[in-house]
Amino acid sequence: MRYDRMLAQNRELLESSSGEIKELTAKLSAKELELEKREQALKQAEADAKAKEGRTNQLESSLSDREKRVKELESALLDKEAKLNDIRDKVNQALRGFSAADLSVREQDGKIYVSLSQNLLFRSGSRTINAEGKNAIAKLAQVLSANADIAVMVEGHTDSDGESDLNWDLSVMRATSVVRELTTSGLDPKRIIASGRGEFYPVATNETANGKAQNRRTEIILTPNLQALFEIIGN
Repeated sequence: MRYDRMLAQNRELLESSSGEIKELTAKLSAKELELEKREQALKQAEADAKAKEGRTNQLESSLSDREKRVKELESALLDKEAKLNDIRDKVNQALRGFSAADLSVREQDGKIYVSLSQNLLFRSGSRTINAEGKNAIAKLAQVLSANADIAVMVEGHTDSDGESDLNWDLSVMRATSVVRELTTSGLDPKRIIASGRGEFYPVATNETANGKAQNRRTEIILTPNLQALFEIIGN
């Protein structure tokens, strides 16, 4: 009987120990799972931090590049403005002595406009440039020949008298005559564009004689080379 009791006690002890071992094992597994989750969370946090650092470095690099481009653009704009001022001063110097009513120089939209009246260049209805007009164009050609990076457009304009088609033809022929005179004076023809505007770009009213006189003009438009600006903007 005693032996049986001992066996029973041992069996109860083993069963009790087995239950505790299972409980301990389950707790250990839960702890290991929790540790594994924490480790994964830590790794994810480290990865997120590295990614954030990478994005920050990329943004800083991009900002630095943009600041560099802005400075380059500002420098190019200052160079362009200096070039315009220089050309305007040289043109004004070369064309001193001509009447303000017949010749004017202005800066507009980043370009220099040299406006020559019909009275300075042509007889009424004619496309043949007179002696005084040739003199003015020759002086202007000298300045432009010394500044090869300046593009030149010659625009002919008329008042609204007569037929529009005839006015347009006359404006084109007059622009072509001025181009021919510029090239005769040594300007590279590859740098020049001739166009006629007819009566459609007046600078004054066509209701008065004075307004019509202002509209009968030839404008020589000088544009600096903007390639440097385009390259900076395009990058």
